[in-house]
Amino acid sequence: MLLPGFIGPGYTLQSIVADCQRCVNWYPEMNELRTQADGEQTSLIQVPGLRKLATIGQGPIRGVHMTSAGKLAVVSGSGVYRVNPDYSYSLAGNLLTLTGLVSMADNGSQLVIVDGPYGYTISLVDGTMLQIGDDGFAGGTAVVFQDGYFITNAPGTGQFNISGLYNGQAWNGLDMGVAEGSPDNLVVAVSNQRQLWLLGAETTEVWWDSGDANFPFTRIDGAYIEFGCAAAHTAKKLNNSVVWLGGGSKANGIVWMSQGFVPRRLSNHAVEYAISQAGDLSTASAWTYQDSGHQFYCLNLPSASTTWVYDTATNQWSERVYNGRIGLERHRASCYAWAFNTHVVGDYQNGNIYALDRQKATDDGTPLIRFRSAPHLSDAMNRVFYSEFQLSMSAGIGLDGLGVDGNGLGVIPQIGLSWSDDYGRSWSPERMMPVGGIGAFKTRLLWWKLGQSRNRVFRVKLSDPIVATLLAADIKILAGKS
Repeated sequence: MLLPGFIGPGYTLQSIVADCQRCVNWYPEMNELRTQADGEQTSLIQVPGLRKLATIGQGPIRGVHMTSAGKLAVVSGSGVYRVNPDYSYSLAGNLLTLTGLVSMADNGSQLVIVDGPYGYTISLVDGTMLQIGDDGFAGGTAVVFQDGYFITNAPGTGQFNISGLYNGQAWNGLDMGVAEGSPDNLVVAVSNQRQLWLLGAETTEVWWDSGDANFPFTRIDGAYIEFGCAAAHTAKKLNNSVVWLGGGSKANGIVWMSQGFVPRRLSNHAVEYAISQAGDLSTASAWTYQDSGHQFYCLNLPSASTTWVYDTATNQWSERVYNGRIGLERHRASCYAWAFNTHVVGDYQNGNIYALDRQKATDDGTPLIRFRSAPHLSDAMNRVFYSEFQLSMSAGIGLDGLGVDGNGLGVIPQIGLSWSDDYGRSWSPERMMPVGGIGAFKTRLLWWKLGQSRNRVFRVKLSDPIVATLLAADIKILAGKS
């Protein structure tokens, strides 16, 4: 019989006795024609690996932005770099700080970088970098460009400021607005569909460019949300909406997406429990991208050993991890830009920038660990005997030649099956099965004599450097009498 729920998202609840599903470095993709074999309508697609493009500066990578001038701006450590299509680069100047995410926006002729109390402009014509010295500049956690103006929030206040028209060096202290529907401080401003979303610690309100001669931005009547934002760098645009990690007494630890002027809850109880264990959320961050019809929101939480990823195509969450020296860690990416027809991400620990590459099954040479833990199986807590487990996946995809680095790895790849009979608390030793060398497309993956239990969770795990898709799992069982 088809193993129910084997193809599915990550969903580990506070009590793993209730559910302990994990979907790591795979994500669900729906068969839109519903014609997939085995009765499944969804498969698990492998996440892209990381292909290094360049090492820029000392790191960490604090921001990447594709400018209108056709160059990629990268902030690495204190350095600001202009990157060419061949990933050669030159130093434009230096910031006054070394760490922490920055925010960038450009207007076609000028790039503005905001780094807390400091701001900078870079000419997209000659590359000249200048610090913003105007007394009217109040700093900010983020900068956006809308309708000719650069816009920042003034940290520690409910105020936002706008620059002079098409001039990121000119800031008049009187050119400011206040999100005063509630007395909370403004956390971040996001421009979406020419509407200015002002997310505070407890509340959110939306403004628009009314063209008023005294101050161009005006609050939209009724566009007031009593949910705040926990971390400035989690507020991102996705699929013509704004997504953010909620903060304040009414929304803390919930991921929200705008639906008109009404927030829609994206997170589920499993993700919200993970968020609740992450500590101080003010340093959380996110990045978004689109790939093959999937719109992804990638959430990095402080102290978490995984990156939670939401996909608008399926409305489901999965996890992405990096195989670190002492175990699994969060994904390496801290920021993203679509540049030179490439998904470019920056490393949060060093100066590397990478391409997200769907044809890679390693993270810059480090094995990409993928595993799927299925839902619990039980029959009213009676004993169940498992005679067979069959995995349907893309077989016959071993590597040609001598494998990775000539060590034979991946030529005859293997996948492991293990199981837990104590609700996901501990796991059996893995039983490995060859996936089939290159061209062996008819390889069957069958495991026999799997013992018995009253409650079981099956897990498959793959680390060989092959790009693999999981299609379904079938089991043969015999019900016991008690």
